[in-house]
Amino acid sequence: MICYVYRSIRKRDTYLYIKEEGDFNCIPEAVLQVFGPPEFSLSFELHTERRLAQADTNEVMKRLETEGFYLQLPKSDYDIAQIEERIIDSLLDSN
Repeated sequence: MICYVYRSIRKRDTYLYIKEEGDFNCIPEAVLQVFGPPEFSLSFELHTERRLAQADTNEVMKRLETEGFYLQLPKSDYDIAQIEERIIDSLLDSN
């Protein structure tokens, strides 16, 4: 699977992985408001053998398939990331 990675211009070391280049329709509005205007960073082939520096490949692939996106937050924000993921999950469950 090809994935497209965009970086946040508002939050350092924060990235958004999506399945379709430039297609942000699957991203909850609340996430985009915090993330800010996405800036294209790179695209690459994502597969189970590929190792990612800051994320679990299987989790990224799972989220891309089920939700259409994966939000990568800085390691220093790990506790915040858990809270944000719960918020995102609750937003997706309400749709």
